[in-house]
Amino acid sequence: MATLTRRAALGLITSAAGAVVLAACGSSAPTSVSAPPSGTISPSEPASAKPTLATATAAASKATAGATAAPRTGGVLRTSSAVSIASLEPHVAQGWTPSETTWLPYDRLIAFDLQFKAQPMLVESWDLSTDQRQIKFNLRKAVQWHNGREFTSDDVKYSITRAKDPKTGSGQYANQAQWFTTIETPDKYTVVLKSEQPRPAAFDLFESLNMVDSGTLEGPDAKTKVNGTGPFAFVEWVQGDHMTFAKNTNYWQTGKPYLDGIQVTFFKDLQSMVVSLEAGAVDIITVPPRQDFARLKADPKYQAMTHPIAATGTSSASTPRCRHSTISSCGKH
Repeated sequence: MATLTRRAALGLITSAAGAVVLAACGSSAPTSVSAPPSGTISPSEPASAKPTLATATAAASKATAGATAAPRTGGVLRTSSAVSIASLEPHVAQGWTPSETTWLPYDRLIAFDLQFKAQPMLVESWDLSTDQRQIKFNLRKAVQWHNGREFTSDDVKYSITRAKDPKTGSGQYANQAQWFTTIETPDKYTVVLKSEQPRPAAFDLFESLNMVDSGTLEGPDAKTKVNGTGPFAFVEWVQGDHMTFAKNTNYWQTGKPYLDGIQVTFFKDLQSMVVSLEAGAVDIITVPPRQDFARLKADPKYQAMTHPIAATGTSSASTPRCRHSTISSCGKH
């Protein structure tokens, strides 16, 4: 079932805010995706014998249109951002970048499908009381953290409790986490959350709050290491330069992720990202200037996609940008 989550909505790995992405089909581009990125421009010309992002995006587009072609696997996606990150904090949204950077190693309890109905993720099922004051979660079994430890109810309790803590600075997550005055863990696969008032919007929190590892975040390497249950494991962060992630080979969703890895390069400005894309140095860029998006969209070497909730914004007083589209290139540079 298709899900509308931070990662699923990104497809190849665009911003959770629906930011524009430009993607290039260089020789080291990934060979598969499960769905096209929200708001992307990707190659429209025939695929070459060597797998590229172009072939992946084209296949994904056909699948979205109703085709049954199986996704192709492998490859490292070279994406980018004009907004660097300040820390590895998993409970704080840092601008447009979290979904393609600090949140990649993490999962949540549930995910919304395309009809915005809650679907199981790290939980297999749940029971919601008729007065909406109590939620019982039945956790998925045999889920592993990247370090091999089993994911349990204690991790859910820790994650929600941590979000409440003012020291974490998690903003809206803190307000929602405060709803639950009691968190019970009767066994390692069961969590019972209780609130003094009905909480009909509680699943918005469960869809967006990362489940985190206390051992890592309470340890000496909390500012430099990441441990999650998500599709990609953290490898390296060079502040202001790049981040690298590798495929989680023990991921609980069999057959996923499709990519072998992701490398995110940080740029100081939007125009540098465009230049890098056209030079074939990266496969995807986010929030390109509007004029560059229009120019590359008109180029037959590129394919354009736009997020269904399209809008525009400005990166500065003088630089309009498209925040809900993506561009990928198949041309040889």
